[in-house]
Amino acid sequence: MIDKIKELDLRGRSGSFFPVSTKWESFKNQNQKEKYIICNGAEGEPDVFKDGYILENFPHEVVGGIKFCLSYFKAKKAFIYLRKDYYRDFNTRLRREIEDGSIGFKIKEDSYIAGEETAIINSIEGKRAEPKKKPPFPTEKGLWGYPTLIHNTETFYCISRIEKGLYEGERFFHVSGKVPNRGTFLFKHNTTIREALEKSGNMPHFPFFLQVGGGASGEIVCQNEIDKPVETLGSIKVFDKRTFNKEKLIKEWARFFMYGNCDKCTPCREGIYRIMELSSKGNLEEMDEMIEALEKSSFCPLGPSAARPFKSIKKIDENLS
Repeated sequence: MIDKIKELDLRGRSGSFFPVSTKWESFKNQNQKEKYIICNGAEGEPDVFKDGYILENFPHEVVGGIKFCLSYFKAKKAFIYLRKDYYRDFNTRLRREIEDGSIGFKIKEDSYIAGEETAIINSIEGKRAEPKKKPPFPTEKGLWGYPTLIHNTETFYCISRIEKGLYEGERFFHVSGKVPNRGTFLFKHNTTIREALEKSGNMPHFPFFLQVGGGASGEIVCQNEIDKPVETLGSIKVFDKRTFNKEKLIKEWARFFMYGNCDKCTPCREGIYRIMELSSKGNLEEMDEMIEALEKSSFCPLGPSAARPFKSIKKIDENLS
């Protein structure tokens, strides 16, 4: 199965896009008496509901992927980690698919950072949902100190399809924003931004830019950059260049990250607050130092993720003509 996953070049369907085969090899090589599996359904990006669509329409495949990993790695137990509304809406149908006690549930805390993989481990252990230092990585030392394999909902869907011989390199794309057909669509994994917009009936007929890879942490992509594949989180948000408010958008991002981080490190705790303050005053040109601190000094990946939209939105001014 690892060779098959490697041949298919399956990547984790979260923002990291990390090779699944590499994670599996590390996990399999750990010689411990207990191992654990976690399905991350904590999806926290604003305007992104891809995992919710999968949980609603493909619970059999998600649970099937988790059960395969339990058997393949001889793991002791699995947990499905869900944000509150997903637990409310989907836990009953997921439990019907599970049928035994091999898979438990944990409800995500409110903050965005509670969806980071080491924060999830802390949360399931009953601790504060904040990230831990890596290495060691969860595949080496995770839940209760034992090796733990963590994938998001879509990745387990893909694993189930591969195990059954049905996987054809597909992935889910979520399209939102100024579009007529907002929703989740299934296309080939190497589909370009342009193709995803055209195939979903969402190609704008006005000057536009996009946020790709997250509703807050995604990179800003200009109209002349859409012939490249979507390589991170499969989300595309469309903005009308004629009517968007730059200061308002930056303030929305800053507010999201200010309330969504764990306040553990200074770059996130103070830097994002400072960006919020500067955006309120319209002093956007003074943000560069804060953005660099987020990118280079944060304790966990939230800092670089938060820096990405603030850094890339400068392209809009360069392309306004």
